[in-house]
Amino acid sequence: MKKVLGIAILVAFSAIQSFGQFNTTGSGSAMAGCNEFQITAASDNQTGSMYSTTPINLNADFSLLFKVNFGCDGFGGEGMAFVLQPGVWATGSGAHGIGYQGLTNTVAIEFDTRDNQIAQNNFDIPGDHVSIMSNGNINHNLTSCLTGLPLDPISTLSSDVEDCQDHMIEIIWTAGANQTLEVKVDGATSITHTSNMIANDLGGATNVTWGWTGATSIFNNQQTVQIALCPFFNYSATNCPGQAINFTDDSQSQNTIVQWDWDFDGTVVMNGGPTPTHTFLTGGNHPVTLTVTDDQGCVSDTVIDIGVGFEVTATSDDAIICPGSTTVLHVEGTPYVGNSCCFELHCYDFWDDGWSSAEVEVFVDGVSQGSYSHPDNGLGMTSTEIYTFCWDIGAVIDLVVNIPGPAQPQESAVFLVDSNGDTIADILSDFMSGGSTWFNGATAQYTVDCGVTPPAYTYQWDNAPLLTSTTDPDPTATVNINTTFNVDVTDPNTGCVISESVTVDVHPVPTAVISGNETVCLGDDATLTLTLTGPTPWDVVVQGPSGTIPINGILASPHTFTVTEDGNYTINSYTGAGCPGDATASGTATVTVITPPTVSIAADATYCFGDTPADLTVTSANGGTVNWYNNAALTGPAIGTGNTFTPGTGVGTTDYYAAESELVLGCEGPGDMVTITINPVPPAPAVTGNTIYCEGDLPTPNTGVATMGGNITWYDNPAPSGVVSTFADYSPTLVVGTFNYYVTETALGCESLPTTVTYTVKPTPDAPVVTGTLLYCEGDVPTALIATPDLGGVISWENINNITLGTGTTYTPPLTVGGVVYWVYEELNGCISDSTEVIVNVDAAPMVSVTPQLYICLGDSILVTATNNGYDITWSTGQTGESVYLSPEETTDIVVTATNPSCGFAEDSLNIIVNPLPDVIAGNDTLIGIGGEVTLWAESSGTVSYSWLPEVDECVETNCSVIYDVPDQATVYVVFATDQNGCKNTDSVLVDINGYMDVFVPNIFSPNGDGFNDNLQVYGPRLFNYQIEIYDRWGKRVFRSNEQKDYWDGTINGSYLSPQTFVYMLSGETVLGERIVQEGNVSIIE
Repeated sequence: MKKVLGIAILVAFSAIQSFGQFNTTGSGSAMAGCNEFQITAASDNQTGSMYSTTPINLNADFSLLFKVNFGCDGFGGEGMAFVLQPGVWATGSGAHGIGYQGLTNTVAIEFDTRDNQIAQNNFDIPGDHVSIMSNGNINHNLTSCLTGLPLDPISTLSSDVEDCQDHMIEIIWTAGANQTLEVKVDGATSITHTSNMIANDLGGATNVTWGWTGATSIFNNQQTVQIALCPFFNYSATNCPGQAINFTDDSQSQNTIVQWDWDFDGTVVMNGGPTPTHTFLTGGNHPVTLTVTDDQGCVSDTVIDIGVGFEVTATSDDAIICPGSTTVLHVEGTPYVGNSCCFELHCYDFWDDGWSSAEVEVFVDGVSQGSYSHPDNGLGMTSTEIYTFCWDIGAVIDLVVNIPGPAQPQESAVFLVDSNGDTIADILSDFMSGGSTWFNGATAQYTVDCGVTPPAYTYQWDNAPLLTSTTDPDPTATVNINTTFNVDVTDPNTGCVISESVTVDVHPVPTAVISGNETVCLGDDATLTLTLTGPTPWDVVVQGPSGTIPINGILASPHTFTVTEDGNYTINSYTGAGCPGDATASGTATVTVITPPTVSIAADATYCFGDTPADLTVTSANGGTVNWYNNAALTGPAIGTGNTFTPGTGVGTTDYYAAESELVLGCEGPGDMVTITINPVPPAPAVTGNTIYCEGDLPTPNTGVATMGGNITWYDNPAPSGVVSTFADYSPTLVVGTFNYYVTETALGCESLPTTVTYTVKPTPDAPVVTGTLLYCEGDVPTALIATPDLGGVISWENINNITLGTGTTYTPPLTVGGVVYWVYEELNGCISDSTEVIVNVDAAPMVSVTPQLYICLGDSILVTATNNGYDITWSTGQTGESVYLSPEETTDIVVTATNPSCGFAEDSLNIIVNPLPDVIAGNDTLIGIGGEVTLWAESSGTVSYSWLPEVDECVETNCSVIYDVPDQATVYVVFATDQNGCKNTDSVLVDINGYMDVFVPNIFSPNGDGFNDNLQVYGPRLFNYQIEIYDRWGKRVFRSNEQKDYWDGTINGSYLSPQTFVYMLSGETVLGERIVQEGNVSIIE
């Protein structure tokens, strides 16, 4: 039925546990029930078994009855097998092998609950199936499948036996030449096979061990087997209480039942046998318990509710009614049946692709019992989940589709199935129905009847004159007084009669009286009274002067209510508890309403503090009393009476109210209001700002500060006339002398007293006249400067930093080179004149300076700068300017002069020493071969250092007078000679290239210390990346070098070698990049 992983076939002999006449192996274990065994737990990859320790003889017929539970997961596995095997009991491979695979000489009845076709190619099918297999082979397409293809379902009553239910499985063996195995599941034959199984499949064994094996894989179930002991009984049709009921045992058991104990709703009969009789004296559901005991000592019981007689219920639509009105009576007969019956809810997904679309919520009498759905495993095959419910008879069941994710209306369906396997409610997929039936909110409903059809009861009522029918279960009754109705209900099938009654009560007739006589002021409430009798609540309609007044829901009498309208009030109609009142409603209530007089007060007024307010006057022609108040509600004691009233004089706004009272009840009419406002007078404003100036100053604004946020006014006269500004800020017109302005604040129409502001403007002198000497030469003696004042004030002398240098009409300036600025002022009464600027200039004496001695090389020039103080510069060479280039050919003295036409001249001199150039000779031009080395030299009569261009490989001498290079083309080498004075001279030499140089290694040398041919050297072109290695004839290296100039002196580790022949290997690259590899022999001779 379900896919599992393939595993190797293995016969397992597991550890054995003994439980009386049965043993278990592997995951098998004994359970709490008598002879009950768990073959596998609900865990992955388990294999277990149970078996009988007593062999069975196949030469005799036998029947074995088991109660088997395959688990609750429709996708679990793997199943179980009933196995016959000779010899010692063993178990085979687990998982798809179901515990019997690989057991030779065996016959197994396979109850396979998982499809392994994809993994095993064993011709499994998706549905739970049964087959008879031999020799431990699980392939259904081989002859070892004794029942062949196609495979048969395990149960003809259920497509899925993994339904949490116990299934009765009977194994029937018929002995003889044509041995037959028959399998019954839940009483119906599932499969039968006839052949010589003893000879063909069991290896000729006639005494075999029987038992059950089972296995799980990555899918699992708890799988159990119990030796059957299932109590059940039947009973004769029930009748009225007091009639006898016959009970008959119908239990199923593998072993012999030896005792039947009965409990008839509390009446216990021990060992009452299989067919007792009992009488129940009362109607209703009576539980009956049967407990059976077999010859192995196993005990089991069952409980069945027995309905005796039937239940009668009599009711009326209304428990109490009005006199002469009607109500409908009801009577119902209901048979007593078991409290509940059980159902299965099948949730299907016809193509399990993982969509969560088959969720169904279950409601019982409107209360949710939870949501249920099929498994979502995404296996691409039919997926089913079965849930079991037990509900009371009469319960209303609603199934409602709830789609939490994407809906797949073609795939999902749900079925509600009763105990007979009949579908009693369903919601079909669109594919099954051919329409749109599976959607969010789709519903199906079923009322539980447990398969019981009530009899057609007959009914007989008394009080026939008051009823529309005496035989109708729902007649209409008309009553004027309290009446009890009796009814007899008869079961036509049994003649049993049960009586019941229902009482209808009648309300008394209500009465009503209205009373009251009141006089009130207009706007006040008048209170009237209703006196009532009869049932509550009362509803009364009162007729008033201008219409009706409904008063509903009155619960107590007397009842008062209020009105405001002038006139008479009577009762129009009334009811009590919905029943109309009689014609005795009586009484008239009267209300008189007095309208009070009105008044009118003069208009509002506004004053400034200190003013005298005018009296307030009321106009009234009604002759009543006028009262004055300070609140709109006209409450509290009056603040005055009469037609006139004098308001207060305090600052603020006050509302005054006047109302007139009539003379009968003192009803006071509506008030009229007048508002009197007394505004405060601002204080004289403060004025800020400058009031004293000098002639010529620009005036700055003065500010009048309004303390009450009013408007500021500036006047040029003491009286409030001559307005010059209405702004807070004002800048006066300045003239020399003293004058006044006047400032007021006006707020809320009230102007303050004025503030007097006095301004003073003082005269300012003109700038003084200054005379005296203003131009000097450095070293002159200064004379005094003279200042003449304009108005006789004080003269002050200041420098440009505004520092006072002196006061008075004369000042002698100190002389410093340059121009000095002086400021001269006259001050009178704090007023300062404009300044007179005086500039005294002092010319400096000329100055010039140069470096006393300088050195140059013959043929060079030098830039010389004369330090001076800005006058004209001339040189004895005829040049002018402070900086000149000088290039004498011999050592020379030069004079420089600075001249000021007004103040004379100055001189300085310098000595320039001229050094000769060094002599240098670079030798003769030379010719070398390609890749050859060249050694060049240079010489001079003096002490010099040398440098070469282009750059050479190596300086042989420290001062580079001798150099070494390997040119790759004809090259001109230039040598630079520099003496101790830094003077330079040059010479050049040409190195030309012609021909190619070979590498030459001598083949003999004589390291004897005679100074001739003592060392082995490599001749020829310069080699780069050079390497030479020399080995003796035994392959030992005696010399190695990476430098071409290195030579070998015929030693190793400081010791001379004896004469012999050696092998050398040489490699390198020429200056042109040519690779040179050379090897040969060299010999040491004496």
